[in-house]
Amino acid sequence: MGRTVPGHVENSYWSSESAGINTSAEGTELTLEEMKVQANYSGWDFESGNVWVMKEYPELVF
Repeated sequence: MGRTVPGHVENSYWSSESAGINTSAEGTELTLEEMKVQANYSGWDFESGNVWVMKEYPELVF
Protein backbone atom coordinates (compact mmCIF):
# COMPACT_ATOMS: atom_id res chain seq x y z
CA MET A 1 0.00 0.00 0.00
CA GLY A 2 1.56 3.18 -1.09
CA ARG A 3 0.59 6.18 -3.09
CA THR A 4 1.40 6.99 -6.67
CA VAL A 5 2.67 10.41 -7.61
CA PRO A 6 2.88 10.83 -11.40
CA GLY A 7 5.77 8.59 -12.40
CA HIS A 8 6.77 7.66 -8.84
CA VAL A 9 5.55 5.41 -6.01
CA GLU A 10 5.90 6.69 -2.43
CA ASN A 11 5.49 5.02 0.97
CA SER A 12 5.38 1.52 -0.54
CA TYR A 13 7.22 -1.39 1.08
CA TRP A 14 7.86 -4.99 0.08
CA SER A 15 9.90 -8.03 1.14
CA SER A 16 11.98 -10.06 -1.31
CA GLU A 17 11.80 -12.89 1.23
CA SER A 18 8.03 -13.19 0.91
CA ALA A 19 7.66 -11.91 -2.67
CA GLY A 20 10.20 -14.36 -4.09
CA ILE A 21 11.85 -11.66 -6.22
CA ASN A 22 15.03 -9.68 -5.74
CA THR A 23 14.14 -6.39 -7.41
CA SER A 24 11.21 -4.05 -7.77
CA ALA A 25 10.68 -1.08 -10.06
CA GLU A 26 9.43 0.99 -7.13
CA GLY A 27 9.02 0.80 -3.37
CA THR A 28 11.41 0.14 -0.53
CA GLU A 29 12.64 -3.36 0.21
CA LEU A 30 12.44 -4.44 3.85
CA THR A 31 13.40 -7.73 5.45
CA LEU A 32 10.63 -9.65 7.18
CA GLU A 33 12.03 -8.50 10.53
CA GLU A 34 12.12 -4.87 9.37
CA MET A 35 8.47 -5.20 8.28
CA LYS A 36 7.56 -5.84 11.94
CA VAL A 37 8.82 -2.36 12.99
CA GLN A 38 6.27 0.45 12.76
CA ALA A 39 8.95 3.13 12.43
CA ASN A 40 9.99 1.66 9.05
CA TYR A 41 6.69 2.71 7.42
CA SER A 42 7.24 6.37 6.61
CA GLY A 43 4.06 8.20 5.67
CA TRP A 44 1.66 5.56 7.02
CA ASP A 45 -1.02 6.71 9.49
CA PHE A 46 -0.75 4.61 12.65
CA GLU A 47 -1.51 7.52 14.99
CA SER A 48 -5.21 8.07 14.24
CA GLY A 49 -6.10 4.39 14.64
CA ASN A 50 -8.37 4.77 11.61
CA VAL A 51 -6.09 3.53 8.82
CA TRP A 52 -3.31 1.23 10.08
CA VAL A 53 -2.64 -0.69 13.28
CA MET A 54 0.59 -2.47 14.07
CA LYS A 55 0.23 -6.10 15.04
CA GLU A 56 2.95 -8.55 14.01
CA TYR A 57 2.85 -6.69 10.68
CA PRO A 58 0.82 -3.59 9.70
CA GLU A 59 -2.89 -4.24 9.26
CA LEU A 60 -5.54 -2.05 7.67
CA VAL A 61 -8.37 -0.99 9.96
CA PHE A 62 -11.78 -1.87 8.57
